[in-house]
Amino acid sequence: MAQDQNLAGIQEVIDRFVSLFGVDNSGIVAMFTQDAVAVGTGADEVSFGLAEIRSEMDQDTSQIDELSMTLDAPSRISLVGEAGFAYSDVVFAGSAGGQPFQIPARWTLGLIRINSDWMIAQLHFSVPDSQ
Repeated sequence: MAQDQNLAGIQEVIDRFVSLFGVDNSGIVAMFTQDAVAVGTGADEVSFGLAEIRSEMDQDTSQIDELSMTLDAPSRISLVGEAGFAYSDVVFAGSAGGQPFQIPARWTLGLIRINSDWMIAQLHFSVPDSQ
């Protein structure tokens, strides 16, 4: 029963992140631990702590007219004590400079439970090589 509740709690974090992506950077940043790490695909996309994560998100979204993220398949979630790990194939969609785009990608999340809340401690986005 506790495992099912933990898995559901992690899935709630994933669902909330996806629903806020491209819409509410403050809401997303509130889901991270104070010393979280976020890694993207760009050479400069490594952020340590909430201020850097927020700055990177604001920079990314300022360059895009519209942005959304969807899960391309159900998340794979595992638990190890007070830590959880999730993997999902995702699709970024939107427009930049009036040009629509869709980018297949993947992400992993490392989460920890603080009191009864699951918080993101580590995030990694990547875009698979097309070969």
